[in-house]
Amino acid sequence: MLAGITGRLWLPRLAPDLPPGALDEALDALRWGCLAVPFILLLPVAQGILHSHRSFALPAAFPSVLHGTLLVAMILGSADRGISAALWGTVAGFVLAAALLLAAAFARLRGPAAGSVRGELREMRNLSMLLLVLQALPLAQLVITRYLASATPGGISAFTYAERILSPPAELVGGVIGSVLLPTLVSLRGHDREGEADQKAVSGIATSFLLLCACAVAIMTAAPEIVALLLQHGEFGAEDARLTASVIGVYALVLPTAANHVVFRTLLSRNRAGAVVVLSLLLIPLFASAALLLRNRFELVGVAAAVSLTNFLLFLGCLGLLAREIGAERRKPLLLSLGKILLAAAVSYFLVHIALAGAKGANAWVRLATAAGLVALTYSALLLFLRVPEFPRLLGRSLRRPA
Repeated sequence: MLAGITGRLWLPRLAPDLPPGALDEALDALRWGCLAVPFILLLPVAQGILHSHRSFALPAAFPSVLHGTLLVAMILGSADRGISAALWGTVAGFVLAAALLLAAAFARLRGPAAGSVRGELREMRNLSMLLLVLQALPLAQLVITRYLASATPGGISAFTYAERILSPPAELVGGVIGSVLLPTLVSLRGHDREGEADQKAVSGIATSFLLLCACAVAIMTAAPEIVALLLQHGEFGAEDARLTASVIGVYALVLPTAANHVVFRTLLSRNRAGAVVVLSLLLIPLFASAALLLRNRFELVGVAAAVSLTNFLLFLGCLGLLAREIGAERRKPLLLSLGKILLAAAVSYFLVHIALAGAKGANAWVRLATAAGLVALTYSALLLFLRVPEFPRLLGRSLRRPA
């Protein structure tokens, strides 16, 4: 909070080359962002209390509340209200989500089963601290990207809007599947049904990765149209739209790594999540170095690439930890399926990108609908050709609670 109040005193000295417009944006981001930090830190505490009490529904539902608020604020912020509206929406979203989870957590502590919950204070503390420390890498990415983007006029706005567009599919696919799958895994392992739990975890990971790759391909191919239709009005001009679309085109590569929500919760059900925290902390200096190097060469696109690269390394590290835990009969099919899905997504992107090159003069709505249809067609066809299992059917089975 103190950093936000005194920002005008020390921020110009820290970044003396900032133009006046970029300095104002950086100060707005700092002030509003500082208000959001306490609530960001409270969320893992509430999630730890609810998870320790075997209550998983609200942690699974809170991304809908959070990102619904952020999307509304993003659209409002692109007009005459400027970036402050989008940043205000970020604070409002985290306040609503934290209030929802904290109210439910304290209700558990004061409810009929309060005695049993208080008897598990150590478990709640350990789980809350684990989830809290796990926020270190995302918060470091947030601070470093905003600092590096502040040197480019409109850079902070571009990253803020890019994150708002990419967050809903990431959280609503990876986050919700992981949160809903966690109680199933805990219940199965509590009944010594390890093999069935591993199979459901593999299905959940592959399904989330498949859906997130589809979202990434669609957003990457239609980024200019999405930005033009959602944001390009009021003070948000053509140059702002071009800058934001270029950031989204690279930033969307981070979407498939949101399947890490499922991988992490699988490791959490095995009491192996501590290694994930250590890995995420080790990646912070790597991300800072990569962001600085790539920014000097590719400007904002390089910073977005550094975020995507770091998250992919975290995803691969968590996947490696899980591969050591599950048997070879589960490990090989999982890695093979993920490889096929990634290949299908890459080929689909290039095919759709080539097809859309001949329709540059078309209406934005027409191009968006064409891109969505082509992605669905080519991606589905490639998945069938590569004989990837029917993941939607497996998803329905993996989320069914055991009797």
